[in-house]
Amino acid sequence: DGLSAVQELRKREAHLAEKATVILVTSDASAQDIKQALEHGCNELLPKPLNRSSLQALVKRVIGELELAPEIQTLY
Repeated sequence: DGLSAVQELRKREAHLAEKATVILVTSDASAQDIKQALEHGCNELLPKPLNRSSLQALVKRVIGELELAPEIQTLY
């Protein structure tokens, strides 16, 4: 179960300064599912079926929120 895995991850990284970015990929993206995913610690939710443009937009948004090393920033 993905949500249980996210909860466990958040418990294990509670003492860390940086947290992992968690993107939940789901076949059901109802308002209730989105709310539940965010409450369990997910950062983003991506509904199936995936399409290239929505995946690219999400990756760019997530990368934009991260502090990347200069040599990696040039790739994006």
